[in-house]
Amino acid sequence: MNKGMDRYVKRFREEADREELSVSVSNAEGFAKLTERIRQDRLPEFQEKFRTMMSDKVAKQILDFKAELDDDVSEIKERIDELNDSLKDLDYSKGKSYIQIRYFDTKDREIVGDSGFKEMLRGSIPDLGDSSHNEEKFAKIRELLKKLKGEGGSDRWSRLVTDPRNWLDFQAAEFLRDNNQILQVYDSSAGKSGGQTVKLAYTILASAIAYQFKIRERNSFRFVVIDEMFNNLDGENSRYALNLFRQLGLQLLVVTPMDKITIVEPYVRSVHFVKNNSEGNDSRVYPISKENVSSGKDENSERKVGNL
Repeated sequence: MNKGMDRYVKRFREEADREELSVSVSNAEGFAKLTERIRQDRLPEFQEKFRTMMSDKVAKQILDFKAELDDDVSEIKERIDELNDSLKDLDYSKGKSYIQIRYFDTKDREIVGDSGFKEMLRGSIPDLGDSSHNEEKFAKIRELLKKLKGEGGSDRWSRLVTDPRNWLDFQAAEFLRDNNQILQVYDSSAGKSGGQTVKLAYTILASAIAYQFKIRERNSFRFVVIDEMFNNLDGENSRYALNLFRQLGLQLLVVTPMDKITIVEPYVRSVHFVKNNSEGNDSRVYPISKENVSSGKDENSERKVGNL
């Protein structure tokens, strides 16, 4: 009897103190009254319902939530692999190298640390084969939900840890074609010239756009408007960027000054000249034939075609 009393007092310290219960035969009547009240309050019945809920509902919901996040991360990796297949066919340095987007599991401690989100999520999954730790698991679930809800009304942590893109770190790497060895890794644009920075930026930008348009859906509408595309780009890097957009199946509308039109000419099907008056309130569009662009003539530029 004393052992049973001792187990109860240790497990339910607050309740024992409130009922002034201690491990003593003289307190047997107090324990008996408490037992009867528990029966009348149907606590054993609710305890069984709690066990069922933890096993059948909570465990499934947490496992589904975790599986959905894991699937999203896997999809990101698959789509980047598809992008890399296209990028490998395109020279980054002519005849010498190509670019690949690399991904790694993040080292962000808020996501993967000992007290990070992924560890909290794993620790909240009930053990379907052992219900003895259900109360402990429930406390962890409550702690996780409280943190996801945000402290002080801020959802910064929740948005960070539940976005599967943040589960990965990314970098661009330049590989040599002849041996597939890494020539250079680009974690940032520090130390790069203006042209190199823009070239790298276009590579990442085009890859990101193709990713959003879902590169595998080749017949999808993937229209992109680029203004002042050739700023800080020499002719070779400009052609690289245009080849990149074409390789990734993007449909471009390029806005550029007339002195840059010869760069874009081989990549477009039609050319239009946009002109505004000195007051800036009368814009007009004029079609230019590709033949006239090639010859440097512009016989249609003064013919009014329509107002914007």
